[in-house]
Amino acid sequence: MDRTRVGHPRFSPDGQQIAFTTWRSLDPEVHLAPVEGGPARRLTFWGSTDARVCGWTPPDHEGHSHILAVSSHGQPFSYYSWAYSLPTDGSPGGQLPWGPVSDIAVADIAGEHRTLLLSGKPPHEPASWKRYRGGAMGRMWLHGTRLLPDLHGHLDSVMFRRRPDRVPLRPRGHRQCLLLSARQHRSAPPLRPRRLLRPARLDRRQADHLPVRR
Repeated sequence: MDRTRVGHPRFSPDGQQIAFTTWRSLDPEVHLAPVEGGPARRLTFWGSTDARVCGWTPPDHEGHSHILAVSSHGQPFSYYSWAYSLPTDGSPGGQLPWGPVSDIAVADIAGEHRTLLLSGKPPHEPASWKRYRGGAMGRMWLHGTRLLPDLHGHLDSVMFRRRPDRVPLRPRGHRQCLLLSARQHRSAPPLRPRRLLRPARLDRRQADHLPVRR
């Protein structure tokens, strides 16, 4: 155990391997490790500050799956992150032709590969820009068609979910799209203001900017 920061673990479709991001070399890189244990193998040498594992492709006709990741390496700005497909044998991956995106998922739908993309958002954690309502809230696309264009809220972490086969009125293998959003539901109760404190328990900056209950 080297206590190195890791994140974004994703199981392979066969459940035998885990792709993840680690900061062992200071910048995040994609690594691969067997589920049963053993040393991890480094797959990328991008040197960017925002590399991240997103998932896996469905198995091809030979049963092979590739790792899906995003990174801004080779780009002038960190928000120009592109999606990549990485083979598990360590050979160079290929850049996917979708333009700048911040998240990607691929699934088999009705016998065809379908791609779910998230574009138009900077590579920040959702907690760092809560209640943001600017022009970079994110746009979700399913194979070229925009989904939920009227959803005005910060979008993040798009993915597919397979519906259970026992659900009635759904074709076998039917899938759903899942996402995170900072949009507040209309029926949700309004946020209550936190209890205000007296100036003696506040520092100078807080006392100058918060109203005081006397």
